[in-house]
Amino acid sequence: MLFVFVDIQLSARKMPRGKPRKNGEKSLKRKANDDDGEGAIEEEHQDDLDRQPTEEELRESEKPENQMNVESVRDKKRKLTEKQAENSREKLKNLAKETAHDYLIRWKNDKKQWKFEKVKQKFIQNNALNEENFNQEMWPIVLEYLGKSKGASRDYLIETAQKVIQEVDQAIQKDPQNAHLLHESRYLRARELLQMLN
Repeated sequence: MLFVFVDIQLSARKMPRGKPRKNGEKSLKRKANDDDGEGAIEEEHQDDLDRQPTEEELRESEKPENQMNVESVRDKKRKLTEKQAENSREKLKNLAKETAHDYLIRWKNDKKQWKFEKVKQKFIQNNALNEENFNQEMWPIVLEYLGKSKGASRDYLIETAQKVIQEVDQAIQKDPQNAHLLHESRYLRARELLQMLN
């Protein structure tokens, strides 16, 4: 008889109490903190937490009076990421501009310390006509540097300058009121560059 009693107690110990839990899952019963004044969450409310909303509840929640202008965490993260990307693009743009200026000044004033860098040359070629990147003080140095270009670089610069000049000429032919384009720095720089290269 004793053998049976021990067996029953062992089997009673092995049997789980309540609903079996998955690994790492914590019980929903919590003691109320004295500070927050909230009661304990009972296990019977578990079904309410797992329940999916009905179609009627979804339609009701879509009404304007029931919607709260609350941003989801995903939207906040996306906006933050976009803002950070925009800031980093601006920083990189400014850094590229500053290093190109230093590169050109070193080329002009101290050729012994100057070293050719393909990336900086490409930046200068691609942005030479843009007054935001190279102001009027830097333009003569840029023009002198690009005037010594050879090979494919020279062909690229000639093609770019001709394209800008053709765009302005076509705009003036379509509408003579676009004559103000002849005085824009981009057009004037393209003409100077083309004269220097030819």
